[in-house]
Amino acid sequence: RRPLAQALATAKPKLERAVELSPGLADPYAVEGLMFLLQNETVPAERALSMALDRNASHTDALNWQAINLRRAARIGEELEARQRLARIDPYSLSNAFNLAIVHILHGDQGGARRVATQMRENFPGSPWADVVEIEIDFRFGEIAAAYRKAQAALEAGNTAVSNSFVDILMAIGETERAVDVTGSEFNMSLMARGKTDEAVALAQQQAAAAPNDRDTAHALLYVLGLAGEYEALLDYFDNRWGSLNAFHDFFRYSESSAEIIPVALAQKALGREDALEQTLAAWAGWLDHIDEQGLGLPYFYFNAASHAALSGERERALSQLRQAIDRGYLIAKLPRQPQFAALAGDPAFQELVDFSREKINAERAELALPPLAANEQSETKP
Repeated sequence: RRPLAQALATAKPKLERAVELSPGLADPYAVEGLMFLLQNETVPAERALSMALDRNASHTDALNWQAINLRRAARIGEELEARQRLARIDPYSLSNAFNLAIVHILHGDQGGARRVATQMRENFPGSPWADVVEIEIDFRFGEIAAAYRKAQAALEAGNTAVSNSFVDILMAIGETERAVDVTGSEFNMSLMARGKTDEAVALAQQQAAAAPNDRDTAHALLYVLGLAGEYEALLDYFDNRWGSLNAFHDFFRYSESSAEIIPVALAQKALGREDALEQTLAAWAGWLDHIDEQGLGLPYFYFNAASHAALSGERERALSQLRQAIDRGYLIAKLPRQPQFAALAGDPAFQELVDFSREKINAERAELALPPLAANEQSETKP
């Protein structure tokens, strides 16, 4: 057995005995909720954690695990309430403070996130995670030069916790060489940016095989296969790994605002699998509606909505959503190379948005004394 499955199997009878002996205590139900959470079973996790909080409304572990569970279900309004409640009970919980800032970012509430970041500086002086929060706020809302400077200073001061954020920033503005310097080795998207498609696919496949239950590596493989145009391989992976949209959604939940489904819909459209595409677009629309209803205001959400519209053949909605994403701060140097927008490639309105995005990126690059990206340039190293 895998270590987690073995640990859960060992714990289950002991937990049942604890509930039998002390049904009024919150702890056994909180631990049961955690066990369900570790298995990505959000509904029974919610039930167990609610029972724990019915017995002790101030149980900090149960509140934290409840908030994690709520985010997996994209119920970010309720997560915000849970995290604010926990902050009042335990203002010195670093984990909660960090995640409270993140949920403000997810809501598109830059001011709320900055207030939490300021409080983190006061409550946790010297914490590397306070740096991460400040960098993420700047980056996610398009203040890339500020994020770059903070990340570089933190890294130079020995804070390696900011490395992933810094790599995301560098890739967003087309600084592939520098991103590789930070990671110390090539990675999927650096290989793609250099035109080393076969190597990128092989690396993504290797990483996904090594960690089959990891959402990030699974998403990376889907994304790389989509960019590479390996549509048959992409749908084979989808069929063999999940086999259905329900299983796919149960695995990913709302971890990337539904971005994981983009390559699947892209492959179905490219291969002319119209019935499957229709089902995928319908399910995806429901996921987007749910996220929207929950108040997600992250600029990235609008990019994903634009991707759905483009693959649905809805030109006006695609352009409108993409404009919102850029206006709100979602900037990526590789925008013209995103295959879901291929049908818009010759559209003057789409090209206008590409130019607008590049101008905003170049304004950030100018603040960093970096040369501008040219109109035909997607990154500093062309394929």
